[in-house]
Amino acid sequence: MRSNKCVVIGITGSSGKTTTKEMIASILQQRHRVFKSYKNGNDCWFTSQYAKQIKPSHEYAVLEFGMKHAGEITKHCQLIQPDIGLITNIGKAHIGNFKHGINGIAASKSEIISGMKPNGLLVTNADDPNSKKLTFHDSFKGRIVTIGIKQTADYRAGNIRYSTQGMSFSVMLRGANEHFDIPSIGIYNVQNSLFAIAVCDQLGIPVSDIKHGLLHYERPYARMELNHLNNGAILINDAYNTKPELNAALDVLRYLSKGKRRVAVIGGITDTGKWTKNIHYQAGKDLARSDLHALYTFGTKGKHIAIGAKKNGMKKHVVQVASMAELRRKVQREIGLGSVILFKGAARNNNTILMRFIDRLLGSKTRENV
Repeated sequence: MRSNKCVVIGITGSSGKTTTKEMIASILQQRHRVFKSYKNGNDCWFTSQYAKQIKPSHEYAVLEFGMKHAGEITKHCQLIQPDIGLITNIGKAHIGNFKHGINGIAASKSEIISGMKPNGLLVTNADDPNSKKLTFHDSFKGRIVTIGIKQTADYRAGNIRYSTQGMSFSVMLRGANEHFDIPSIGIYNVQNSLFAIAVCDQLGIPVSDIKHGLLHYERPYARMELNHLNNGAILINDAYNTKPELNAALDVLRYLSKGKRRVAVIGGITDTGKWTKNIHYQAGKDLARSDLHALYTFGTKGKHIAIGAKKNGMKKHVVQVASMAELRRKVQREIGLGSVILFKGAARNNNTILMRFIDRLLGSKTRENV
């Protein structure tokens, strides 16, 4: 049973939900009793269970509101109404389930605005052009704050640097230019951090708690997990799934592979519907522009990625593998060459297969997770 004093933070968006949830929970848990979503359990069934599990003693509940179809976020909000709503971004994930494409996704993500407390706090992404498509209903009378890196925003990161342990950046906070470190790599993780900073600053959480929480949050499995091998090879385990937008992962691959062989292992993308060929072709086109030394694709949808890459300049460096056994042989060779290898998951249950594949691959290797 939810306490009337429990502040509910609902997080939706096409990517970044789980990491942002873990960041916010890590900050709040230092001084408060916090309930948070279990791992990436973010469909409506999970929310119905969380409604029974939140106790009067909980001061905060940090929840992911996942969505594959229109109306699902409304149902989340009916089960547990947020006081604070976050929309990390509007991307093409599950676009095949929406008749009107990206506009349909934006309209469905907007359900959190009409479903949250009318006088609550909404946080949006000023850098995400599709977030301009969000619909604001007359019933919402609350405050809106923005985060960003490229665009002017209420919470804007600067002095962004890759470090040996992750990322560092600064944010103007309460009149001071504050420095932050996070143990995860990638510009997109700086954006996730900005959402956590914005929410916790608005809640009046001490800056010291925000810094400590960001430095020690629980990192989700198979999201940009780095494995450094003894011979200098690096395996980037981002195999939880493949989203239509690959740029964030490719930016990390480019940074880590300076002076090394750059390789990507990419599977298909789920719920793409009538856009399947175009989305996978575009993914291949993006990969072809990333100066890869080799691209391995697999799965029935992976062949469209291979076609897109080959038609855009990667004629000799694309391999469509037929089995996990073949992929293992190819990857073992790449490891022997000291390559930096990005893994992105495949459609249906193949993401789980790929994650297990990586775990088995690393079982006999000495590694250091960063």
